[in-house]
Amino acid sequence: MSPQTVKKRSKNTRARREKNKKVRRWLLPSLAFLAVSAAALLGLEALRCSHEFIVTAYRIETDKVKAPVRMVLFSDLHENEFGEGNSRLINAVAALEPDIIFCVGDMITLTDTEEQTLIGLDFLEAAAGIAPTYMALGNHEVSYVKMHGAELLRQLEYRGVKILNEEYAEVETAGQTVRVGGVYDYCFNYGQTQEAYRSSHKYRFFKELCDTENYTVLLCHRPTAYYLESEANYYEDWDIDLVLCGHTHGGLWRLPVIGSIYLPQQGFFPQLDWGKKDMGNADMIIGAGLGHEAVLFRLFDPCEIVCIELVPQE
Repeated sequence: MSPQTVKKRSKNTRARREKNKKVRRWLLPSLAFLAVSAAALLGLEALRCSHEFIVTAYRIETDKVKAPVRMVLFSDLHENEFGEGNSRLINAVAALEPDIIFCVGDMITLTDTEEQTLIGLDFLEAAAGIAPTYMALGNHEVSYVKMHGAELLRQLEYRGVKILNEEYAEVETAGQTVRVGGVYDYCFNYGQTQEAYRSSHKYRFFKELCDTENYTVLLCHRPTAYYLESEANYYEDWDIDLVLCGHTHGGLWRLPVIGSIYLPQQGFFPQLDWGKKDMGNADMIIGAGLGHEAVLFRLFDPCEIVCIELVPQE
């Protein structure tokens, strides 16, 4: 190899090195800037989703009502506050002028102090002053009662909230009756012999709940308590018109187009995360809830009040 060739190659090598240095000088800061910007934007989105709420409306036609019935659904407050004393939430619910209000649980958090529980209790009392309010317990209320006794339930009843747990109520509105039931446990045979399940109070409750010509609503905190894919062989397609759920917090991280990424009991890309679902006989509506727990923040998943309009079928 000639000296001229060696010299030329050495010059080319130095040029490439200089070029690579220049690229690194602008590329690394640019990548750092993009990473910081993305983190900041995600942080702002998480704040927005935790401190803002939307109202989602559904319209359901049925031949079981003769006049419109407006129902409001919420859940999973977890001591979150929207304005002093949750004034923004209360005003939003009142503005919807509901005939019935439904709560599907987790309005407190298991670790709440007695003072912190007042956030959820006071909001529910305000709701009960707007329209008859019915509630199914969530896992946090159930666990709280196991740890601290039934005073929480007494406080709810004292504030005008009707708790339904494996029982139902006939709700008169607009000159007609809507049957409303509530349950926390699984709505199918889960971990029992068939004989024990068929003789259980829960099974009798469901049979009685469905034995009506009136429109039927079931309040059930966890959507997987109504249908769990791993237990699909035991699924009971009860003759219920509408199942209302919470618990999932809307999927927490709900990416555009893709949807929710992961939920316990459902795994990756869950189906029962949020919105209206066809469950066979029943429609299911899963509300996104009004808060979050600890580090389980929301992304592209704002808090939500749900407004459901039952209208006579044309």
